[in-house]
Amino acid sequence: MLSAIGASILETLYVMGWMGIVLFLLAIVNIVGSTVYNVKQKQEGFSFKRLFGGLGRTALFYGSSIFVAVAFTIVPYINEMISSSFGVELFGSDMLQTLSSVGVLGVCVATIIKMGQKALEGIKRLSSVTSEEKITWEVEEEEESENEE
Repeated sequence: MLSAIGASILETLYVMGWMGIVLFLLAIVNIVGSTVYNVKQKQEGFSFKRLFGGLGRTALFYGSSIFVAVAFTIVPYINEMISSSFGVELFGSDMLQTLSSVGVLGVCVATIIKMGQKALEGIKRLSSVTSEEKITWEVEEEEESENEE
């Protein structure tokens, strides 16, 4: 039974690893958009502390979703342990396996939606950044260089 639990957990971690790549890309979009917005629009200085704080929150969010997915993966095996120990089956194995799969899928989808929402907010912020420098076609001559000659 322990080998089956381990195999299920490894399969869940494999899925969560692919989800991690998606989350990493969404987090980069959010962080870049928010950083450019804060520096350009809000005139705030760039802060590595704030940058690493955002990366840390993203990692914590991802790690928490992994633990929840692993917990959903283990539920059917806990039911089997209770059945073999006490002779009472609380729920059918098929039903718990389905609920476990739906739980893992739900965690993945909810996590991607939440990070996608943050990435869209970063893009929206980035689109509101304007340049203070106006580009014109006029040629401006430097008066100081002419006076020196």
